[in-house]
Amino acid sequence: MALGPWTRWSNEHYVTIYELARSGLSDRKIMAFFRCNKKRWREWLAQYPDIKKVLARGRSSSVAKKQGGVGETYTEYVYRHLDPALKRKWDEITRLFRSNLATPKRIESILDGGVKERQALYLFALPACHFSGSEACRRVHVDPDEVRGWAKSDPGFKRLLDEVKVQMKDFAEFCLFRGMKEGDSNLIKFVNQTLNADRGYNPAKQLKVEGSVNHLVAAIEVDENTDLSALPLEQRRALLQVIRRKKLPPKDVTAEGEVVDAAQSQ
Repeated sequence: MALGPWTRWSNEHYVTIYELARSGLSDRKIMAFFRCNKKRWREWLAQYPDIKKVLARGRSSSVAKKQGGVGETYTEYVYRHLDPALKRKWDEITRLFRSNLATPKRIESILDGGVKERQALYLFALPACHFSGSEACRRVHVDPDEVRGWAKSDPGFKRLLDEVKVQMKDFAEFCLFRGMKEGDSNLIKFVNQTLNADRGYNPAKQLKVEGSVNHLVAAIEVDENTDLSALPLEQRRALLQVIRRKKLPPKDVTAEGEVVDAAQSQ
């Protein structure tokens, strides 16, 4: 087997090996994924002994999943149902990114199946990239405007995209409740203040008014003999605004709230 350029070790490989082992792949298939021959694999195991621990943990998780202990993630479910040809292309793209060798030209050399193929891989890339639209576009080398165009012109793509968005919301809720289960006090407080607000966990006070509300308005009669200087400053300023709107001539009120005869102010 010819060695691939991604056989240079990276600590990110720990995560990849765990995921592959968790999905049930044997050492041989994991080697094939990395395009790594037996000699290089043995060198990895000798130089990075934690690989064995990662393999064991991933496979124990895989067994628990088969026994019903761990549920299959949405990404795993979609990947399992991908067309074999799409799986191979996605794996090729993943290897390019994990080895820092991804370029538009190399991605284009892999994606040669037209628009439908690119749409399918974009829809898979969304959950695989933690629902980041920009990163999913980068993985399949497509412009975000083109994706928006697909959503407008292709009802089938729009329907599948909406389904992915529903799954994104479900994933967010799953993370929320998982964090709450792990004892995150902030998440526990947030859930209680929203979900259990009707049980008194919402600190915001809500005032409910039933029936009619009566407003009392005090009327002040003003004539030429009224001493407006006795009014509070705010009331004099308000009166100034009324006089200006109504253009009343008897009294003149200054910006400072002082009241003078119109004849004196001229």
